[in-house]
Amino acid sequence: MTFWRRSRIFRALTWIALAIVVVLVLPWGYLYWRTERDLQAELTRIREAGEPTSLSEVAPANVPDERNAAELYQRVFNINFAAPAPAPSSLFSSSSPEAEFIEDDYVDGSANHALARRALEDPTIAAALDILRQASERPYCRFPIDWSRDIVPIGHLISFRQACRWITARARLSGHDGDTREALQWCVVGLRVAGHCARDPQSLAAKLAASGQHRILSTAEEIMAEAILPREVAFDLLRELQERETVPDTRSLLLTARAESITDYTRMRQSGTRFPAIDLMKYWSPNDPGMLWLCRLYDTPLGRPVLSADGLACLEYYQEMLDRTSRGEPPKRFLQWALNYHGSGLYRYSVARTEIESMIMTVRMNAIASTEMELFETALALEMHRAVHGQFPERLEALDEPPGWEIPRDPCSGGALHYELNALGGYTLYSVGPDLEDDGGASVKRIGIEQFRGDVVWRGRR
Repeated sequence: MTFWRRSRIFRALTWIALAIVVVLVLPWGYLYWRTERDLQAELTRIREAGEPTSLSEVAPANVPDERNAAELYQRVFNINFAAPAPAPSSLFSSSSPEAEFIEDDYVDGSANHALARRALEDPTIAAALDILRQASERPYCRFPIDWSRDIVPIGHLISFRQACRWITARARLSGHDGDTREALQWCVVGLRVAGHCARDPQSLAAKLAASGQHRILSTAEEIMAEAILPREVAFDLLRELQERETVPDTRSLLLTARAESITDYTRMRQSGTRFPAIDLMKYWSPNDPGMLWLCRLYDTPLGRPVLSADGLACLEYYQEMLDRTSRGEPPKRFLQWALNYHGSGLYRYSVARTEIESMIMTVRMNAIASTEMELFETALALEMHRAVHGQFPERLEALDEPPGWEIPRDPCSGGALHYELNALGGYTLYSVGPDLEDDGGASVKRIGIEQFRGDVVWRGRR
């Protein structure tokens, strides 16, 4: 092969390489530049609005030890937050049959009270429960967590879940023993503990808190159905509940979750931290090879423009959700939007889709938690009315106890709560729930990963 022929081949290959750069690399680079520009512009807008963009900004402020419930919780949870992977060694952690029975069976309705009594009267368990009672009386909760870490610990959240189960068991046993006042006081303790959990800036905290609260209030409903509360007991409980908010409002929840999402994206983009999107998308789209290919692309340098576009799409959806909420208002507009959400606009953004759908589920659970609290307070007012008048009122508007107390609105819809007396002298009190449809008092059910159908219901017996 002559020199000139080899030269022509070399020039041809050079032009082909340049064409590849022009056709593929330059557009990819432009996409990266544009998405980074738009993403940074959105982050700047959020900061200029005075809204948080990191977990450190939404973490609880430092408080004196004597007002910090975490100082007491640490005596029960035993978590070394300085360790690389902090894990709890809770006083409740036990593989004994009694402990497993409490957490797996008794809190879900088992009637084996004798076995529960053996577990709850254990000196270590009794001491741990007393510490939790003291902790619940403190107004703030801040654990010594470094929120700038790549992996933020969740061991304390798991311990909160465990603590709520044991408190629920303690309440059930007191109710079985006929001590209604103490049983409901333990329910209030559990609600305050769940409230401390809900104030943690991780989105998992709100889910665990809502789940724990639901279990506690189901127990409270069971206890109140079997007893007649004296007026002073119902009044004291209602006053305690009104002293402290235990459920975060929707807007605060969204701002905190967005800050967590921004933190996640920042870590992925700066340190190459691998988001488990492949495993998640196997759940969401098990037969979609295109989505799995996209998830794998995030782990390569070529995936950076796609990851930036993913983050931008996530922030845009968060802003749409925030635009549909106002502090102090029911989440009706958000819930209406969520009912029509199917993720179609996020089909090509696997991380954003996962984040947003998880957030929708969290807000729905939080709406249910807020509604259950209002139903509990209204049920206590109904008990006060019965204690004075000998029966429940025919209409909620007839409630005259306690003086000055206002009947709450439906936290989901903003309308009136539904109330019906039955032939036996009991009642059904309910909200339309997060699906915003009146199902006549049919209890809410979870369908799939984020759908909730039915009403949020409280039933009282004569």
